[in-house]
Amino acid sequence: MSDYGYDEDEFDQSEDSGPKGLRAALKKAQADLAAQAKANEALTKQLADLAAKDKARSLGDLLTTKGVSPKLAKFIERDGVDATEEAVSAWLDENADVFNIKREEAPAQREAEQQDSGEGQQQQDPFAGMPEEFKAILAAMQQSQQAESAGASSNGEDGQAEAAVAAIGQNAQSEADITASLKALGLPIV
Repeated sequence: MSDYGYDEDEFDQSEDSGPKGLRAALKKAQADLAAQAKANEALTKQLADLAAKDKARSLGDLLTTKGVSPKLAKFIERDGVDATEEAVSAWLDENADVFNIKREEAPAQREAEQQDSGEGQQQQDPFAGMPEEFKAILAAMQQSQQAESAGASSNGEDGQAEAAVAAIGQNAQSEADITASLKALGLPIV
């Protein structure tokens, strides 16, 4: 024991619980808190960057499905538009004249819709795959329809033959329809 009645070990313990020890613990806690705040700030910034990239990608995808260049995403982001189909459509409608936007469906979406409806090939050429003879007959029918609509008769008659040919052209849905209609008129099929 020392002259004052306590050991060195007891003195060390009492100093840790004194003001000096408390100040050291406070500084350590403040340093830990500052490090944690920096880590939280970095994570928050990283999350915001990822959210912005996701929004830009979503906007780009939405624009692509609408048949518009995905480069417009940066302007849409700047205006603070949500990455929803309704919000993007509204923005495109509002700014179509500013950016000279001609909205068309995306080719992939158009093809999918045509396959769903089964109209894709028929709209382009409803008689695709038919022999050339039938295509020539159809062309002649169309010419006679145009002449009839102009008020002229190609053969000088009362237009009954042209009317019959026009009816075939309007009602024909397939090669079999054309053949049956021509046979009904008494025309020879070669």
